[in-house]
Amino acid sequence: MLDILGHANVVDRIFRNHLGGTAVEPFASTSPERPPSLPELRAVVETTDAWYLAFVSGIDDTRLRESVPFTFVDGSKGTMTREEMLLHVATHAGYHRGSIGQILEDLGAGSPPDSLTKFLHRHEPERRLHAGGPGRPDPSAA
Repeated sequence: MLDILGHANVVDRIFRNHLGGTAVEPFASTSPERPPSLPELRAVVETTDAWYLAFVSGIDDTRLRESVPFTFVDGSKGTMTREEMLLHVATHAGYHRGSIGQILEDLGAGSPPDSLTKFLHRHEPERRLHAGGPGRPDPSAA
């Protein structure tokens, strides 16, 4: 599982390089050189996540739509908009988290809630308190 999470984070950092236009760190592969320990992975993920939060907080629609040429780690060339790169990072990591969830299920450990709906309702429990719904009037509107 650490290999899968390590790979997802390396890809996040590769695309950080592409999005920022600067090779913050060089990569020759989409996998870590060695499997990270959980504390190492946590530290690098926190740093990477902080960079993405700052990046998306400060970007405007014009820059999001700009095409950015880049080179994949295998040497082939590519071009994506920053918006497409962000979508790739989100969907790529989600795909691999799903794989880890399946591994945990197969081991009988159960998987953590890994969906947007569960995340939102766990971190913002007031979302469960709405009274209205399809076909039902909202009593607070009276």
